[in-house]
Amino acid sequence: MTTAPFRCARDRSTCSLAWLVLPLFAALGGCSGATAAATGFGGLAVAGLNDRNAYEIPEDGPYFFRGTGVGTDATAGPFDVILNKGFATAQWEGYGRNIFDHPYGWHRTWRALAHPNEAMANSGGWGYTLKTHVLPGSEAGWKTWAWVPNYYGHVIEGGVAFRRLKEWAQDRGIGHAGLVAGVTTWTAAFLNEAFEAPDPGPAHGGTTLDLLFFDIGGIVLFNVDPVARFFAKNLRTTIWPTQASILVNDGRLMNNGHHLVMKLPFLGITDRISFFFKGGVGFSGGIAVHRSDGLDVDVAVGWESKQRFIDPATRLETAEFTTAAGVWVDRRGTLLASLLIEPHTDRRVGLNIYPGVSSVLGDFGAWLSFDDEWRPSLGISHRRAMGLGVGIGF
Repeated sequence: MTTAPFRCARDRSTCSLAWLVLPLFAALGGCSGATAAATGFGGLAVAGLNDRNAYEIPEDGPYFFRGTGVGTDATAGPFDVILNKGFATAQWEGYGRNIFDHPYGWHRTWRALAHPNEAMANSGGWGYTLKTHVLPGSEAGWKTWAWVPNYYGHVIEGGVAFRRLKEWAQDRGIGHAGLVAGVTTWTAAFLNEAFEAPDPGPAHGGTTLDLLFFDIGGIVLFNVDPVARFFAKNLRTTIWPTQASILVNDGRLMNNGHHLVMKLPFLGITDRISFFFKGGVGFSGGIAVHRSDGLDVDVAVGWESKQRFIDPATRLETAEFTTAAGVWVDRRGTLLASLLIEPHTDRRVGLNIYPGVSSVLGDFGAWLSFDDEWRPSLGISHRRAMGLGVGIGF
């Protein structure tokens, strides 16, 4: 696994842009009530988020879906999970974004489920694969760290995504909400495996463990109220997806991403600041500044994975990481706007304004991004579209 340090000399345009927009987001964080409405960005004062009851997490839930009808609450739904979680690795360099013309690994993914012994043999055997992918305390586990994305991404992120979708379905009176959410979330996980490992190729034991142990384990675990309550209330955990959109001019999926966010207490020193942690296909850390009106301004820097490599002999996965940064504005865990700076990906810079946030956009959300050659793409979402957006690229 290799990393690349952040060098403003090499990414001077991105760094300059960051210094320009950070004060803008800081000013945005200072808007509240009538001030926000007067600026025309008035959705920061929408009624659903001004109701203080919407800020609290009830003991018996819901824990991850606020039901406010704005921000990331407004884009929740099955398309949100499928496009953002199922195609999260489309952000990797060289994987392509046309999901309608992609060499999916259907055969090798199904084979990993149907023939687990064969898949494990291809990955070094049951013992070696379990040590590297499941047992963090083992010597092999500490050397490879392959278990980290399994527990963090598949169990926790996947579990929170399931519970959030279940609560969304319950809010809409959909029958068998847990079953619907579970099948949808697991389908997204299956898509993710088939997308990131195209045919032809051997079945991989990591795929077997991901789909049959980690993904199902996360769904079962977060269906338990005390577990969901602990993550929601104690760790302030939630999912912040971007506004995934299909480009009408070429069929590419753009502006997708599935981010697990945690806000941890600042060592008991102050309740105005928390440690901020965001994970997805990478990780970032920083601070969340809490305002008394419930508005948070979150700033973080870190790394996003750029490429994945699989050793042809051991089948171990490693990744190349590049620097990234972001600024997020949320109110009590509901994301309202974000700026993502990922210099070496298809989203060099990406701006998201979610539905219900802008008085100009109303029930629509909007996004704008620039790729590594500064070519723009833009799109819209709607609070009734269940996470499916449309856009156009240039």
